Amino acid sequence: MSESFDHVYRISTLISPCDEATVDELATKLPIPLPKGYREYMTTLGEGELCHYLRVNTPMTVAQDSEADAWERVNLVERFGSDRIQSSLKTEDIQAALVFGTSAEGDTYFSCPRFPAELFEFPRHDRLIRMYNNGFWGAVQHATSCMRHDFPFFKSYSRQMNYHLCDIQPDIGYEGLIALVKRQWPKGSHRISRGSDIKEYPHLFVRDAQAHFEIHPRRPDLGPVDIPEGSFSVVAHFDRTHQAEVLNFLDSIRLVK
Repeated sequence: MSESFDHVYRISTLISPCDEATVDELATKLPIPLPKGYREYMTTLGEGELCHYLRVNTPMTVAQDSEADAWERVNLVERFGSDRIQSSLKTEDIQAALVFGTSAEGDTYFSCPRFPAELFEFPRHDRLIRMYNNGFWGAVQHATSCMRHDFPFFKSYSRQMNYHLCDIQPDIGYEGLIALVKRQWPKGSHRISRGSDIKEYPHLFVRDAQAHFEIHPRRPDLGPVDIPEGSFSVVAHFDRTHQAEVLNFLDSIRLVK
């Protein structure tokens, strides 16, 4: 098991990890130990989203949600009693649960007193509660796998991060776009996720621009749109310090209607 999350790719270097004192203060306030890996995750990465999936709660949010009438726990108890959940956990475990994160799919990550330091996933679309014996290291591995990425990557919720989407000229193609990106930022700091199947929504990361280009067959926020065959959509996530160069690049290859 890794002792840190240094292996996680950061889309931007402008992240805001928690200081150790803040996590230590949270630990003193809770009735159960922190889940395995929570301290390392928050002090290495902080608030943000991993692989467009995992969202780990900050110490402030965990402390607020530890209140007896926290909505998250009330919701878990109601679902546990009505959805025929498959688990070795008991109702009293859920009643004493502390929520430490969520997923983009609506899953909830929690711990409970009877299994101190362990992490559980309460699924939204499944009835089987999953336990991660290695805590958030296991949750990160699961998020990377279920989102079909080749490595974990992290997007900070920093206000410095921005995004832009546009349709690309049909004669460029997926491979052509990647070649143009590498030509625009030639220093070699590129990584591609899902490289084994280039048409399965590849993600291209460019460290020089602190940017992430997410390729889609068509714009993900719209219904059917009238675009030429062969055109596709790109969602660019980038640090605002590089906004001008990223937008200028996209303007040079965007589909003009």
